[in-house]
Amino acid sequence: MNVYLIHAYEGRYNGLHGMSEDAIVEEINEAEARTTARNMSLDVMNNYSSIEEELYEEALWYAEDNDIEEGTAEFDELLDEQYKENIAYEIWKLSDKYSADEYRAMLDETDYEEIVKYAVGE
Repeated sequence: MNVYLIHAYEGRYNGLHGMSEDAIVEEINEAEARTTARNMSLDVMNNYSSIEEELYEEALWYAEDNDIEEGTAEFDELLDEQYKENIAYEIWKLSDKYSADEYRAMLDETDYEEIVKYAVGE
């Protein structure tokens, strides 16, 4: 297993005011880490009602512009697209100098930016 550092946020505020989530994950490859990061970014969006409201309003604007009724499957697709476009994250593969648990302990004590120094090139 590879160890990755993920810093997930959302695209409107880019983690401003702590609207982000950081994690150390063990994944087989970067593709799996990206899936985890996308889900983390969606969690960030769902944890802030202001972001959810803005995304909903954006979907309403597009719906009105394209004669799509709120509450329809088409509207739900528009809303899903707003969420997908707002996904934002950064991923770093970490060296094997420390275990995932040791990196997690470090992350509990410091900012993710301090852990980035253990990243390795792919």
